[in-house]
Amino acid sequence: MTNIIYQVKNNINSKIYIGVHKTDNPNDNYMGSGLLIKKAIKKYGKENFTKSILFEYNNPDDAYLKESQIVNQDFVDRKNTYNLTTGGYGISLKSKFKESTKLAMRKNRRNQKGKLNNQFNGYYITPWGKFDNRNDIQCKFATNETISFWCKNSNKIIKRHSKFLKKSDIGKSYNEIGYDFQTI
Repeated sequence: MTNIIYQVKNNINSKIYIGVHKTDNPNDNYMGSGLLIKKAIKKYGKENFTKSILFEYNNPDDAYLKESQIVNQDFVDRKNTYNLTTGGYGISLKSKFKESTKLAMRKNRRNQKGKLNNQFNGYYITPWGKFDNRNDIQCKFATNETISFWCKNSNKIIKRHSKFLKKSDIGKSYNEIGYDFQTI
């Protein structure tokens, strides 16, 4: 098994997605699991995307460390990417990284949070509390794509329930049930 860092490029609009994939065949048909890249492939067709292998690693932690260096908050905030969250979340804190490397990675993530981040522009409000960034939502709920979208689009009407919504929420706006994005 090898751990690859790959890039998927939309040949129509030049937007890209970068991810990590563990595989026996680096040239398999895997194109990513991110919400936006999946929607884009469905919209434009798989034939309009090109996958490139950027790096290969034997150790998954090495791959996730490299991904965290590439897919940082500045990368996520660019308009030409499909990535919604910063990379590196597959890194095991029980891994064999030197403690100084783990500390540097944690510090890097902390420095990207809240008002310390020059890209910070507000808080995600949820029924479970206020979050500085999408990564904090991901750590708490193991997903952030949907919840951060609900916060940023709180006036949208709920059309179906999910594990975070009840059937009785259908027909209400996300704001009505406690989701909002509060700018500073």
